[in-house]
Amino acid sequence: MATLQDVADKAGVSVSTVSRALRETGQVKSDTSQRIRSAARQLHFSLSRSASSLASGKTMRVVYLTYNDLNTWYTSECMEGLYTGLYGSGYDLIPYVTRTKDELDAFIEELPDNGNLDGLVLTSFPFTEHQLTILRGLHVPTVAIDSNSPDVFDAAVMLDNKSAMYSAVQLLQRLGHKSIAYVGDLLSDRFFISSRTRCEYFLDAAKQLGYGDDNIDVFTRDDITRDNIGTQSVITQYVSSILSSPKKPTAICAATDYLAMGLIHGFYEVGVSVPDDFSVIGFDDMDCADLMDLTTLHQDPLATSKLAAEKLLKLMKGEKVEERYTSLKASLVVRHSTKRVS
Repeated sequence: MATLQDVADKAGVSVSTVSRALRETGQVKSDTSQRIRSAARQLHFSLSRSASSLASGKTMRVVYLTYNDLNTWYTSECMEGLYTGLYGSGYDLIPYVTRTKDELDAFIEELPDNGNLDGLVLTSFPFTEHQLTILRGLHVPTVAIDSNSPDVFDAAVMLDNKSAMYSAVQLLQRLGHKSIAYVGDLLSDRFFISSRTRCEYFLDAAKQLGYGDDNIDVFTRDDITRDNIGTQSVITQYVSSILSSPKKPTAICAATDYLAMGLIHGFYEVGVSVPDDFSVIGFDDMDCADLMDLTTLHQDPLATSKLAAEKLLKLMKGEKVEERYTSLKASLVVRHSTKRVS
């Protein structure tokens, strides 16, 4: 097996210069570094990850903290985007899932003593003041995706949920719907993801556009008394509540595409037609939204997380991020789950 000395001899430099070049310390001139890397490739030499980490003080690990299963659409898109953004940098991406508030508390409490990461990406968590204090004092760069507290982090990439919900409500108004409703996520609202803000922005938009309290309805997971029930039961109860509402909404904004498609199926099961009886708007524009002909708000978590990874890489290199906080727009995609009322 080739050694550092072999690479040094072939490149005509010292062993310490080879080590610095292969660890990307930035202390070796570009042309010299390229010559060393070429020699290493020819000799099939690679620097030991553990040895490199010990020498540089870096773990070469980035932790991605999320609240959802890794195989869900949003989280898997974020994972792909982070992987793409970090590709070629030498960093490993480590996902970490917290499904409850207690798990999140434990993760945050342990962060100051966790020397096993060089950077942290977090998504969609509104944190407590105590947690924010811990995050402010971290020794590693942190980047948030769609957080309610972006200014706490070294950088953030945000989704403009406010303008998105305004465009959805505006569409329903233009279609002539006099009474409209918002349906919250399938998770309990006692959980903590930032899509909860969509309900607030829906209400704000409806009032700005002239809807009165008698013409606005909201249905959330907390309205369902039993917590430990399956998705189908939640959908069934949502449909029942919507159909029995005294406000008689004719159009619905759903928190996600997944929920919107569940509602459409739930309406179908009881003989209610979309869009003839109800117009339904989703949020996300998942791959299957087009197949379902679902009007929705398009976001691109892959591009969002790739941008987050690029910001984090700069921070981990000690470089300045030109735009610390980036806000991205969601675009309205009109299909056939919405219809003008006569």
